[in-house]
Amino acid sequence: MQLHQAGVCVTINSDDPPMFDCETTDDFKAVADTFNLATEDITQIARNGFEASFLEPQEKAKVLAEFDQAAREAEKAPS
Repeated sequence: MQLHQAGVCVTINSDDPPMFDCETTDDFKAVADTFNLATEDITQIARNGFEASFLEPQEKAKVLAEFDQAAREAEKAPS
C-alpha cells in the first residue's frame, strides 16, 4: 500500500464478477484485511474509483456527492 500512502490514486476493480464468481465487496475486504487498512483508507480507495471513472464531469460530481453522503452516514452508524 506504499502507492496509496504516497497519494497515488489506487483503485480496486473487477472486470467481470459473474464470470469470475467474485464480488467487489469481497475484494475490498480482502485488501483491507491483507494491508490492515483503516476505514478512511478504504473509503478513499472506493472514492478513487469514481474519481478515475470515465463519467462525464457533471455525473461524476453527482455520484461523488452521493458517495460522500453515504460514507458520512456509514461513519455515524453504530458498528
